Amino acid sequence: MNRRDRFKSKKKGTPIWVLSFSDMMTLLLGFFILLLSFSSMDLARYKEISGSLKRTFGAQKEKEPARGRPVQHGNADKLRTDFVMGKIKSILGPGLAKSGLEAEVVKDKVILRMKDDITFDLGQARIKDDIKPLLAKVRQVIESVPDDVRIIGYTDDLPIKSPVYHSNWDLSAARAASVADFLLESKTIAENRFSVIGYGETRPVFPNDSPEHRAKNRRVEIVFVRPVHPSELDVTPLIEKTERPQSQPAVKQR
Repeated sequence: MNRRDRFKSKKKGTPIWVLSFSDMMTLLLGFFILLLSFSSMDLARYKEISGSLKRTFGAQKEKEPARGRPVQHGNADKLRTDFVMGKIKSILGPGLAKSGLEAEVVKDKVILRMKDDITFDLGQARIKDDIKPLLAKVRQVIESVPDDVRIIGYTDDLPIKSPVYHSNWDLSAARAASVADFLLESKTIAENRFSVIGYGETRPVFPNDSPEHRAKNRRVEIVFVRPVHPSELDVTPLIEKTERPQSQPAVKQR
């Protein structure tokens, strides 16, 4: 057999491209069969097959956050609460405890607690004049931190006898609102950072079994919490914004 005959014999048979074409058709057929089966498959079965395909083709399984679990902020909350506590200590000074205020960190919150007897008269929601300079310093703290603020009022379990307040719910909410009104009256803090809550007698820190414990349960708490929309937050006092000079449009000279 000469060279020409050997060349002709090699060209006989199935062309090589048919093998690739048949492989592609087989894959397409399998793909459309899967699509057809997915159209009537429940979610659990779909996830099972999807995971099997990923393992087969070497794809890495993506990690998804567990449903129902809050996102862990970790060190961000620690830095934020440390910053707030630092501002409280620097602005209110070392005499914080002597002034009748207590500050503590509880999980991701900073709680500034005011005793009832130094803030209000018995059964009243009008702030005493003596406490107002101290509340003005609390306002400075709020102006200098990014947190949202909850003002929460509490009472003891003794029934209230007042023509103004029908229940301890009314009194606790009114006291919290009075503190919020005082802090906001300077117009230097955005009102949407505040919320006012009255819990009445429902959340005591001590059993209401003695006059001393009842006095501790009558309180107002200023709670610093994580901002709801931190990306939109601007802690610049509002008074500085209003005093900030506005850029003037350029005037064309003739």
